This record gives sequence, C-alpha cells and structure tokens, in this order.
Amino acid sequence: YIEERGTNIVVLPPTDTVEQALSHAQYAVHVGPNLWMPFDSPNAHWALGSFSGQTFQRNYVFVETHPTAPSDNHFLHLDGSLYFGERFIGDFESDDLNGWRIEGDAVTNHSEFGLYRGQQDIIGNIGPGFLTSYHPTERDVPTGSATSPKFVAEADRYLAFLIAGGKGDGVGARLLVDGAEVAVWRGQNTERFSPVIHPLADFAGKTLRLQLFDNESGGWGHIMLDHVIILR
Repeated sequence: YIEERGTNIVVLPPTDTVEQALSHAQYAVHVGPNLWMPFDSPNAHWALGSFSGQTFQRNYVFVETHPTAPSDNHFLHLDGSLYFGERFIGDFESDDLNGWRIEGDAVTNHSEFGLYRGQQDIIGNIGPGFLTSYHPTERDVPTGSATSPKFVAEADRYLAFLIAGGKGDGVGARLLVDGAEVAVWRGQNTERFSPVIHPLADFAGKTLRLQLFDNESGGWGHIMLDHVIILR
C-alpha cells in the first residue's frame, strides 16, 4: 500500500543547527531552541504549504510558476546567488523526451508509468516528468543512455539540472563537447535530487550535449535527471 500510494514526509534525526539539518535533508523546520527537524518529502508543494507558519528552510530553491511554465519564469537560488532561466534543454513535462535520443532499454520518462516497483520515495523533482534509468519492472538491471539535442555554449551562461541515483562509475550525467567528455556528475546513492550548476565560459561557441548514461546492472545501478536548463 505504501509503495503504491507513497508518503508525504520522511523525518530524519534532529540536529542542533540548520546547517547540519540541510547537510542530509531537503528541508528543515525549527522546532525548539537549538533543535531542527530535517525531513524529505516527494511533494514540494505539500512541504512548503504544510510548514508555512513555522521557521522553515529549504536546501535549495528552484522556483517555478508551474513545471511547464516557460523557462524565463524559472529561477534558482543557491548558495546566496540567484540565477535566471533562459531556455530548457529538457524539462520532460510538456513533451515526453524533449528531443533527447534514447539508446538501450533502461531510460524512461517517469511520468509515463504509475509505479516503479521496489523504488524508494523520490525527493526534489520538479513536476512528475523526469528521466530515469530505473526500469518500471526490471529495476536496476537494464542499461542504456539518453542524449540531449545539441546546444551552443555562451560565455556568460550556466548549465543547470537536478540529479539523483547511483554514484558508481557506470552511471551518471556527462557533458560532451564535440563528442568528448569534459565533465561528469553522479548521484549519491540516494533518490533525493540535488542541483548542479556548471559555468559554460570555457566552452563558449562550442557545440555541447548532455548525456545520461547507465552501464551498471547491480544495486544503485540507475541515474535520474530533471529540469535541464540554461541559466544566466
């Protein structure tokens, strides 16, 4: 029943400071002197609404008017800096895959399936659509990749996305410049999405692609990607 219906909140052990709380959770609520309750939730709107009257902190703020809103209505507040959306490379909401090329059997759009058997609650995605190599029925076994359409880097822009899943060498998201890997990111063996912001100044004028790859079939042999956007 819980697997099919999901949960609203996953409470973690209390901490003395908000910094400690947010080091291992998406949200934190101040519940007393020197006492914070860290928690995760697969439903950001529920979390924000349920604790609106209390001292409340969020690990990062990726604000949007709606998951399918135009990219210039999205902005990211992270580590004291504010970034503004310019264009999506993939939001995976308005169109199934946004032109990404799929190879192998692993990668699907999460919004296409009601249940992925055996997976833990997923935290921090924006909207129901995102790419995942956790298969709806075969779990971590299948392998494959998803490659974005080409885009040209500009010196004063940033590539941003949310990533979760395994941290093994065989899974991740890599930035390709003219087909060569120049950067790679992985999950932390958790289903909680974390933000990545990567400056594009070093690649100005070059043609880029972002590729989600999964070459692993064992435990945590999957990777998930959401909200790939160019920021300024």
